[in-house]
Amino acid sequence: MPSDKLFRERRRPTLRDSKVSSPYIKLHESVYTIVDSYEMGEYSSEGYSQAIYVVREFLKNTGTSILPDVKQDRYADLGRLRQLKILDIGCGNPSSIATWAPWLCRVLGTWGVDITGVDIEEQKPGEPFRSVRADLSQIGILKDIFPEDHQFDVINSNCFIGWNPPPELEPQQIADMRLEITKQVHRLLKSNGIYCYDRYPHSGTIYSPLPSPTNSPSCD
Repeated sequence: MPSDKLFRERRRPTLRDSKVSSPYIKLHESVYTIVDSYEMGEYSSEGYSQAIYVVREFLKNTGTSILPDVKQDRYADLGRLRQLKILDIGCGNPSSIATWAPWLCRVLGTWGVDITGVDIEEQKPGEPFRSVRADLSQIGILKDIFPEDHQFDVINSNCFIGWNPPPELEPQQIADMRLEITKQVHRLLKSNGIYCYDRYPHSGTIYSPLPSPTNSPSCD
């Protein structure tokens, strides 16, 4: 087992630990409460905006939300979400600025969803999701961590593989990493699964059938 990899199980209480009277939960209200619980001070607004963005896009494009005709706020379908097994590649970490904190993992984990986040930095103790510390630029690292094929319903690499790769990497290292991640996504995703990634800087998220494993997502 590689020495630069560290599994950390979820510790923070989640909604699954308490009684929820409805299978739906109001998106903005819930996300605001979750972000506020991290006591970010002057960065709370920035964190809230990013958390809402990543979670709203995830819900909309995976068909796990409803948008009532009368109200503009989206509702998360907890019943459907809790049937999914999700992997977030390059999920973010608490040492990053508020924008790159692991908001998708934090929100879905708090909702009791089965989500695992992978990042180069270790997560804080008590986060509500399973986490794996790993250097994603190492070829083969995802296969070492997740040897079982076709185990995830959704794999997310939004805000990472397309336009926010690690700045310390050389262009060829970035290209190699993107290709390797794309190959591993093909291996890890179920046949009817969804892959979420961003293709161009600030162009939004692509939810799609898998790209060819020989043509990785790129911002070129």
